[in-house]
Amino acid sequence: MSEAKVEVKHAVFCTNTAYNHQTKLGSSPGISRRPSGCLTDSDFVNANADPNAIKTLSLQRHLAETMKSLDQAVESVALPSIEDAINFMKEKDVQVFVTGSLHLVGGTIAVLEEQV
Repeated sequence: MSEAKVEVKHAVFCTNTAYNHQTKLGSSPGISRRPSGCLTDSDFVNANADPNAIKTLSLQRHLAETMKSLDQAVESVALPSIEDAINFMKEKDVQVFVTGSLHLVGGTIAVLEEQV
């Protein structure tokens, strides 16, 4: 059996926060904001996470810097929300692999479902 080579071009590190609250409601192209009955950010929040670390993106910035130190060819960024990460990746012509906690993956599914 032949092995497929996987080349990582982008590494995006974001919080479990589903939506970018700095963006005005409905101002992002192609995004309908939380229809009635939709899950909210609090459904994806890890209560054990330090709120200040989330606000400053300290872990995400550290991971992005570590990735850059491991492979200079990889574009590595830290973003404040899942919505921002999805919008960032939509600008790329790539396949995306999402990994992380159930909070992160669940938030990703919720944001993607709203954008369809």
